[in-house]
Amino acid sequence: MISDSVFPAAASLGLDVASLPIAVGAFLGAALSVLVAELIKFVLAGRVKRDAMRLDNLRDATVEVTSQARRMLHLVGNKGAPVDLAKLENAHEAVRIGVDQLQLVGNSRVQMAAMLVRHHAYSVREQGEGKPDKHEYYGLERYDRLEQAVENLLAETRRSLAVGGAVAAKPDYREMTAGIAARRSAGKRAGAEDPAAVDA
Repeated sequence: MISDSVFPAAASLGLDVASLPIAVGAFLGAALSVLVAELIKFVLAGRVKRDAMRLDNLRDATVEVTSQARRMLHLVGNKGAPVDLAKLENAHEAVRIGVDQLQLVGNSRVQMAAMLVRHHAYSVREQGEGKPDKHEYYGLERYDRLEQAVENLLAETRRSLAVGGAVAAKPDYREMTAGIAARRSAGKRAGAEDPAAVDA
């Protein structure tokens, strides 16, 4: 047992000298718990930042792949029109580079969807070069195959980004225009959400 003569200052403050090691231990425990809590917050903040960057890169690479694939479709889509092979080659190169980026940041479903876009983009490039379709057995035109692959990539990326709802199908433009006109004539501003049309 520790005597009061060893710690006269503690005795003069009215502290029980025998409980001094407990108080010091409690202080050190509290300090350690604060240190550990700050370390955990630091590690978690790093993970959140890294995940946010990965999702940003996923979104950006998907936009690049899909926009360049659509550019390829536009370049070869005009029946009978001459194809600008240099522009087609540049768009195809951008698709391939974007798919490589998606293989770095996407989950396996996004990667597979991206590789399908790359596969069908090559067929569309060959179409622009006047080459026959090597994959007629798919039962779809090359244009349609690439268009569907792009929609699939968008759907997989949306799932990975946790965006609610599905990729929108081609809307009924006449119905949409009539709905907007009706809301406007009712005094609602254009673009105001219809409560019945909000995704669940």
